[in-house]
Amino acid sequence: MSTSKLVYVKIHITPSGTLVAACDAELLDKVIEDPERKIKIHISPSFYRGELVTPRGLLDALKSADMANLVGEESVKIAVVNGLVHPDAVVRIRGIPVAYFTKI
Repeated sequence: MSTSKLVYVKIHITPSGTLVAACDAELLDKVIEDPERKIKIHISPSFYRGELVTPRGLLDALKSADMANLVGEESVKIAVVNGLVHPDAVVRIRGIPVAYFTKI
């Protein structure tokens, strides 16, 4: 099975609501860093590795989320295309898109 379009989705239940953490499968356990902007993110398996799902599976999870933390082309694209994240809210770290949202 190819993982080129699969994403890891992990659901965290927090006091503030449901948080969906998602990353493109190939990014799991990588570190992305931009020293000039003093940004460093470890795409930690303990935070992101949940179920390996298709883009549709991620969209279903995001629809019921109160918050989301998304890393990678596929993960962020799903949120942008479906109106959950504005394209201008996407940050790129060494070319890798990162986005967050909170429903209020």
